[in-house]
This record gives sequence, C-alpha cells and structure tokens, in this order.
Amino acid sequence: MTLQTYLATIESPMNRAKAEAALTRTQRWDGRYAWRHAEMERRVAAGATIELSRQGTRKLVNPSGSFLDESQITATAMDYARWLIDRRDMQ
Repeated sequence: MTLQTYLATIESPMNRAKAEAALTRTQRWDGRYAWRHAEMERRVAAGATIELSRQGTRKLVNPSGSFLDESQITATAMDYARWLIDRRDMQ
C-alpha cells in the first residue's frame, strides 16, 4: 500500500514507471536480499533519518549510527525514504 501511495504522487507516467522499476528491484542488505522499497520502509520504521554528508550527498542514517550513502541505494530509494520519513514525522 505505501509504495503504491508514493507512486501515485509522481505525475509523469514515465517517471512513475522508472521509480517503480527502481524500487521493486532486489538488492543485498546485510547478507539477505530484499526489495529496495521494503528495506527503506523497514529502516524508516526503525527510526532512520536522512542527513547530508561532508561531500553534500544524502545518507540514510540508522539509529545505531550506521548509514547508507545515496550512491549505495539509488537516488530514487533515497527520495522514497525521504517521503516515508516526512509521513512518519507528520503523525
């Protein structure tokens, strides 16, 4: 439900399809495979935030202090995480 709600906010059908393709790809996380969107949902639910690195790129920071740089998870996954964090913080 959450992924579909996010995708509905993207106006361009082409951009929506690209975002869906990026977020439904599997990636290896801590030795296991999961969809990018599911991992972003899990990390945000666990309290992850987004911060800027010294180089000016975004990083998804877990409560433990470990982080993922935007280049490791794609800009689309980082945008989705930002959207999830914004929704979490509104509640």
